[in-house]
Amino acid sequence: MEQSGTVKMTGKEKDAHWYSEKFRGNAHKPEHYTAFRYYFLFAALVTRLAPDGDESVLDIGCGPGHLAGLLRDVGVTRYCGFDFSEARIEFARATYPDREFHVADIFETDLFETVDYNTVVCTEVLEHIERDHEVLSKIKPGTRFLGSVPSYDSAAHVRYFTSKSDVEDRYREHFARLRIDTLPHGVKGERIYVIDGIIM
Repeated sequence: MEQSGTVKMTGKEKDAHWYSEKFRGNAHKPEHYTAFRYYFLFAALVTRLAPDGDESVLDIGCGPGHLAGLLRDVGVTRYCGFDFSEARIEFARATYPDREFHVADIFETDLFETVDYNTVVCTEVLEHIERDHEVLSKIKPGTRFLGSVPSYDSAAHVRYFTSKSDVEDRYREHFARLRIDTLPHGVKGERIYVIDGIIM
């Protein structure tokens, strides 16, 4: 295992087929967002949105689409989510048919240019991608960014973080304003680092 500072560099990136097969093989697919394992994170992010519901959200790596359902129920009407896993997008479209979803590769999609958005959500995605800085550079300047990265390793992670300062040091250059908060996750002291900022 290579180590860069205290950001732990672990495995290699997985492809779309790997994520689709893993999803298809998962017997427990919650039908409602409140049963999803990251509901606690989604609920925390939603509290940071403006109370007037004026957000237009682009959800990067939306997976099975559960955040879309929660955003709909709190009054966010403009939403577009994308993921490169066909199986996850099929599930998202079936579960939340009133929301817009696309199968798209983060490095090839034109959604960053064609969708009207003022907020990007990117939860538990950057740790899966070797070219994470390139992802952030695709987001238009002035966009509100709400995202997260973990403090723990997993089969599909290429990196994880051991402190808030590690997250800030890695991503600060992309933000005009940046705040990192910590949410406890799991019973072994794992943490989720919440990234909240304005893209530069």
